[in-house]
Amino acid sequence: YSVCGVLNSLSLCLSLSLSLSLCRKEQSVLSPVNCWNLLLSQVKRESRDHATLSDLYLNNIIPRFAQVSEDSGRLFKKSKEVGVQLQEDLMKVLNELYAVRLTRHTHTLHHNETGVVCVGQST
Repeated sequence: YSVCGVLNSLSLCLSLSLSLSLCRKEQSVLSPVNCWNLLLSQVKRESRDHATLSDLYLNNIIPRFAQVSEDSGRLFKKSKEVGVQLQEDLMKVLNELYAVRLTRHTHTLHHNETGVVCVGQST
């Protein structure tokens, strides 16, 4: 049984009970039947509110969170790839710089041994 079905059955039973009671005697404003009817209407209203919230969560909020999660995963993966690529490029440049420095140092040592001054170096 669904909650709405049970509430509707209770409402019908209470309505019948109220009709029978009204036929028997006049009801006061704060009678137990009126209190139960008030409570029943409040429970029905809250049930509708909960159903509306459930619908909002199911159709709007949960899919949006799933989309944000997927987007975050893609961004993380892409930024990781970019970071790795930048690191590889930096290592290439540093290796080239090291090779040029080593070559220059070798030429400087060779020219110092022979007594030839390299262009750009002071004596």
